[in-house]
Amino acid sequence: MKDLMAPGCLIDFDESPFDCSRVSKTIQILVEDGESDPMIANANGDTSLHLHTGSIDQFQYLLDQQLFPLDPFKSNSFGDTVAEYHARGFWPEGPERARLAYERELEFFWQRHSRSEIRFPASSQVVLLHELASHLSFHVENETAFENSLYLVQTLVMTGANIHAVFRGNPSYGKTPLAMLPTIARELECPGSEQELKSRAKSLNDIFYRWLVVLDEVGINLRTYLEEELRVLSKLKAEDSWEIYEFNESWE
Repeated sequence: MKDLMAPGCLIDFDESPFDCSRVSKTIQILVEDGESDPMIANANGDTSLHLHTGSIDQFQYLLDQQLFPLDPFKSNSFGDTVAEYHARGFWPEGPERARLAYERELEFFWQRHSRSEIRFPASSQVVLLHELASHLSFHVENETAFENSLYLVQTLVMTGANIHAVFRGNPSYGKTPLAMLPTIARELECPGSEQELKSRAKSLNDIFYRWLVVLDEVGINLRTYLEEELRVLSKLKAEDSWEIYEFNESWE
């Protein structure tokens, strides 16, 4: 039985017809009685923790269970850890799952290494920052998901993430986290009524504002931050001929 079903895959949609408490109990039975290891991966390398879309309590249970060893750094065939996978998704609960998984990464890592001898892997932090930045526009209408995304950004910065780091893989392809924020800006070029365009522009302004507030709250000097961003992005533009997205005055 332990190889037949990954417990986190019981729920594929938020609109699950199953009663949440019954599903939670079923997951518990699968793990504790059925010996179903949450870290068993499918053909794509995804574990139950990667694919879980049920309640946060169920996800927390899979992280906390003591019957099977947990490896929060385990990546799927696309190279995504559990935290990166959920930061990349569009589920409203994704940012909170990503935060919980990242906090477990920190705990897992520092149990095995001395803070004076080694730094937490920067690559994981960079990917998370870029994923969160690129997906903020998709969560702008959901305050809980938006706040959870920003909370994880704060956590990343407070634990040493480089806020100017350039990531050349998906989704950034050579941009900084700040440069990934105007994902929604592309929608401003799409057809729409004047009211729709103003709404999109307001959302874009809100995203930038909240991003800067988050950095300010953790002690980042915003003037220095923006000056360094301009330097980095100008260098990227010169080296890679990457066109920095320029805002149209008509959006205001």
